[in-house]
Amino acid sequence: MHFYRDDFGNWHPLPEQVQTPDWFSTPPSSNIDWGEILVKSVLTGAGMYLAAKGIEALFSAPPRSRKMSRRDTFRYRLRDRRTCVQFGITNNPPIRCSQHVADGKEFSVMEIIGPVVTRASAREWEYNRIETYRRHFGQRPKYNRVS
Repeated sequence: MHFYRDDFGNWHPLPEQVQTPDWFSTPPSSNIDWGEILVKSVLTGAGMYLAAKGIEALFSAPPRSRKMSRRDTFRYRLRDRRTCVQFGITNNPPIRCSQHVADGKEFSVMEIIGPVVTRASAREWEYNRIETYRRHFGQRPKYNRVS
């Protein structure tokens, strides 16, 4: 006799004319050791996971030898109305803004440009923006020092 389990977890006999695979034909037993089944399934899953990780390690690239640089530098632009007066980089925009105000620089807005990046990338961006400004307007922005 074959059994099936309904949506509520109840077991019912199947009519004889319905064909089912052999693995499905075992009726439920009241003396099932669920702890043993759980342990076996966890160990099997863990074994499969570790095997997959081992295979992945065989075919993956070796770990990087150098440390990844931190992305902690903001790029910004100071504007006085519509005119750009400075390009710069910082790791703390509010403090840098207050420093510019304390230095007496005249600007109406400090714009953060893009996401945080590495220090090296930010320096390169700053240099390129200043040079592009210089080529376009014939001089550097008002508050960018000669470097």
